[in-house]
Amino acid sequence: MSGSAAAHRAGCPGPGTGLCRAADLEVFPAGDGLSLVYARDTGAAGFYRADVLGLLASCREFRTIEEHVGQRLAGTGSGPQAAALRRELLRLHADGFLVGADGLRFGTDSESQLPPISTIVVPTRDRIPLLRRMITGYAANCARYGRQVGFLVADDSPDRATQADCQVMLRRLARDLDADVRYAGLEQKSALISRLASVGGIPEDVLRFGCLPGRGSGVTVGANRNVLLLQTAGERIFSADDDTVCLTALPPGHSDGIELESGTNPLELWFYSDRDEALAAVRYVQEDVLAWHGRYLGAAPAPALAGGGPVSVRRSDPALMRRVRDAAGRIRVTANGVVGDCGWDNPDFCLFQDGVTFARLVSTPGGFRVARTTREMIQAVTRTTITARADPKFAMCIGLDNTELLPPFPPAGRAEEVAFGAILTACFSHAYAAHLPLLLQHDPAESKRFSAAAMFSISLGSWLQSCISRFDPGMATSPAVRLGRLGHFLTDLGRLPERTFDEFARLTAWASMSGMIGYLEARLAGPERPPDYWAREARHFIARVRRSALAPAEEWYAAVGGREMLQQWLRQFGQLLIWWPAIVQAAHELRAAGDDLALPLREVSHRA
Repeated sequence: MSGSAAAHRAGCPGPGTGLCRAADLEVFPAGDGLSLVYARDTGAAGFYRADVLGLLASCREFRTIEEHVGQRLAGTGSGPQAAALRRELLRLHADGFLVGADGLRFGTDSESQLPPISTIVVPTRDRIPLLRRMITGYAANCARYGRQVGFLVADDSPDRATQADCQVMLRRLARDLDADVRYAGLEQKSALISRLASVGGIPEDVLRFGCLPGRGSGVTVGANRNVLLLQTAGERIFSADDDTVCLTALPPGHSDGIELESGTNPLELWFYSDRDEALAAVRYVQEDVLAWHGRYLGAAPAPALAGGGPVSVRRSDPALMRRVRDAAGRIRVTANGVVGDCGWDNPDFCLFQDGVTFARLVSTPGGFRVARTTREMIQAVTRTTITARADPKFAMCIGLDNTELLPPFPPAGRAEEVAFGAILTACFSHAYAAHLPLLLQHDPAESKRFSAAAMFSISLGSWLQSCISRFDPGMATSPAVRLGRLGHFLTDLGRLPERTFDEFARLTAWASMSGMIGYLEARLAGPERPPDYWAREARHFIARVRRSALAPAEEWYAAVGGREMLQQWLRQFGQLLIWWPAIVQAAHELRAAGDDLALPLREVSHRA
C-alpha cells in the first residue's frame, strides 16, 4: 500500500450500514503482477494485485458491505472466507478505493427559482385533425391548473392549401379555447431565415438546410424542431408531437422517490398485443403536465433531488456523484413516459433489454412472441430518474431548457432525437436529463408495424450517433467550441475519398456488429440461462448480422440516396453545427428586439 493510500485511511469514515461501491479508478500495470490504482474521487493511490482488482471490479453498484460479500460469494455471508472478504472490503473502503454515498448533499428544492414553462411547441405536417385533438387536450390540462401558456405550431406541410386549412383550424381553435396560438409555415420560416442571415451574417444556404430543407429531403421533422428552438430562444419549453394525447397516467409499479442513474437507458418496457390493451393497462390520474416538467427543467441536479422524496443512488457511479456534488451543470431535457405506439422501427430491440424488462419479456413464450412483433407498449420509468446522459429516448413529449444554447436536430431523416441526444451528450458535458413516471398517450391515426429494413441500412439519425461515438472533442469544455469541432469532424467525413469513406462506414458498422454479438453471446453463456425461444432468436439475429456484414457498401447507402448524397448531407450538417451558436445568438437578438416572425392567430391580452 502506498503512502497516499495510508494517509487517506485516517480520514475516511467507516461504512457502517451505508452503501458503497468501487471508486472511479484508473489502473496502471506496474510489473511483477502489481498495478498502480488511483481513485479519482478520494485521491488515494496504491499498488494491488489482480485478485484485489477483481474484487474492486465486482463492486460496481452501491451496496452495503454485507451485500457485496453475499454477491461475491453467491449468497454465502458466513464462514472464514466471508470474514476474510469482509475485512478486505473494509480495508479498501478505509483506504479510499470503495466510496460511500453518505457525502452527497442535495441542498434545497429550487423549483420556485426557475422561470415558468412559457410555450408548448408542436411540430406538425399534414395532420390537421390530430393537431386539433392534441392542442385541445393540452390546453384543457393547462386551464385546469390555471396555467397561461402559448402554443407555437411549426407546420411542414408542403402543400399551400393544407397550410391555409391548418391556419383556419388553428384560428378557430384559438378563439374557442381563448388561447395564444402562433404559426410558422413556409412563409414564416422563409422570413426567419432571411432575418437571421441579415442579423447574424450567416449564410442562407446553411439556414435553409437547417430549417427548410428541400422537398426531396424526405422526413424533415428535425428541421421543424430547429425552427421551434430558434423561435423560443431564451425560454423553457415543452414539445409535444401532434399525435400525442394529453391524458395523464402512471405506469405499473409506480413509486415515489427519485433515482440518480449513470446508465444509458433507464426506461422499462411493457408489451401489449394492441393499442386498446396498452391504454387499458395504466392508471389514469389528473396531473399538471407542466408542473412535472417545471420542477426539474433547468435545475441543477442536487436541488432537483432535494424535492423528489427518498433518493436512491444504487445505479450511480462515482463520476456522476462527483458531478452532482460539485454542482456542475443543469437538467436540459425532461421526458415523459408514453403508452401506445412506440415511435420507432426496430423489431430486434427486445433482444437487447436488461433487468426487469428482460424478465418480463421472457416470462412466457406467448409474451415473447407479442414483444417481437408489437409496437404497442408502455415505455417509462417507475419513479423520477435523473440520468448522467441528457439524451431523450424519444421526442414525442419532452421539455427543453432552451434558455441557453442547445444543439440543432438533424433536419432530415428519422431518429432525429437519437442524434440530438448524442450531440447533446458529446458537446454539453454537464447536461442531464430527468425522466418522469408520468405517461402521455402516443396515438397516431394508423396502427403501425415494424418494417423489414436491411440489417446495416444507414439512416441519418441513428448512423450519425455511431459517427459521433468516434468524435474526440479534445480538452475543450465550451459547448459552442465542441459543436464547432464536431461540425468540422462531420464536414471532413463528408469530404473523404470514396474508398476511405466506405472503409469508415464499414468499420463503424462492424464495431456495432461486434458489440451486439458480444452482448448476446455473453447472455447466452451467462449463469442465468435464457429460455430456448429467446436463445433461438438471438442466434438467428447473430447469423443475420454476419450475413449482412459483407454486403456491398452501396446497399447500406440505399436508404439515404447513395454515398454521394450521404456525404453531401454530412458536409451540410457539419456546417450547420459550426454556425449554430451564431444562429442561436442571432435568434436571441431578434427576440430581444421584439422581432417575432411567427404568425399570431390569436393573442390573449392577459398574457404577460
